[in-house]
Amino acid sequence: MAKDDEHSVWGVHAFDRSEERDITIRDALTVLRSVYLDDVLEAGLNPGEWKGKMTKAMKGRREIGVVVIVIRNESLFAKTVEWEDLR
Repeated sequence: MAKDDEHSVWGVHAFDRSEERDITIRDALTVLRSVYLDDVLEAGLNPGEWKGKMTKAMKGRREIGVVVIVIRNESLFAKTVEWEDLR
């Protein structure tokens, strides 16, 4: 789904945290486009929603996590971005 921009939505919180944590949206998008959801998924707030995290170690950089909500297997809502190693 993330390979096509029309299926991905970025929340304001994701933009705010990317700026605060110095994680570019381009890097976060690389995470979305190159890895699968981690094994732990939980039901979202609404029917047909699943919440999970996608993580990737960026070359020469730290590991980035992107929390996403899958909506009816049709679109991704990027809720937030974060560093996984908590430096």
